[in-house]
Amino acid sequence: MNKIFRLVVLLAFPMTGCQENGEGTLSIEQVVVVESFLAPGQPPSIKLSSVIPFTTDTTTEIANAISAMEVSISVGDLNYNLVEMTDTPGTYEEPTKRLVIEEGETYQLQFTYFDHEVIGTTQVPSKPANFEISDTLIKLPRITEDSGPGGMPSMTEIELTWDNDESDYYLLTIHYMEEEYDTINTVFEIEDAAAAANFSSQPLQVNFYSIRSMQFSFFGRYQIVLSHINPEYARLFETLSQSSLEGLTEPESNVINGKGIFTSYNSDTLWIDVLEE
Repeated sequence: MNKIFRLVVLLAFPMTGCQENGEGTLSIEQVVVVESFLAPGQPPSIKLSSVIPFTTDTTTEIANAISAMEVSISVGDLNYNLVEMTDTPGTYEEPTKRLVIEEGETYQLQFTYFDHEVIGTTQVPSKPANFEISDTLIKLPRITEDSGPGGMPSMTEIELTWDNDESDYYLLTIHYMEEEYDTINTVFEIEDAAAAANFSSQPLQVNFYSIRSMQFSFFGRYQIVLSHINPEYARLFETLSQSSLEGLTEPESNVINGKGIFTSYNSDTLWIDVLEE
């Protein structure tokens, strides 16, 4: 799975202890959280865990993995049984590797939990079309205490473009590919190098994005990934981005008789080098 989607689904739900399922209510102990992001050419992986109800208690809680489930994914007339991974409880994969995710196909997840049928459905979006970059190289001076005002670099903008006639959702992420961090501005200490080196956009419904040279903190090669995402993932991203508990909304879910997300995406990749002048 592309690492931009390796996020942890928010498990702290502002619930009062039950969920409507059309046949009554489910207690919070009967609610399963699904986490799955399908991508073309990749084997599917499904993570199942329990709900952590939101409280004002600041004690950190960890969701329990849900094991020993009979999980399947169907596409068309074909049905594939998944098995739980022995080294990662609560994670289910298709053991024969015959199920390979394909663009444009619709996949349905299905299993039973506390006598309720849990279902998730997603259609894999198309690969981004005509993803292009205005320049693949940025040259910047290294900033040190001896640089002085003349050492500050002028701002350069790199333009990224793609086709989006239907105003679909896209997510753009930049990943630092070097093993060691080669700092551009040595005057200020960077406490979290990984966070500074890797960054992303909010979900976009346009066909362009600008990267400014000042957004790069390290010299080296960067991978730029544009992912065509489904609306449910865009809404999940937005709810997880909330920084305040005021007006906290329940995270987006497209799972029937459950919580969490069963979605898919399709990506294209470009590269850019940030070198020292």
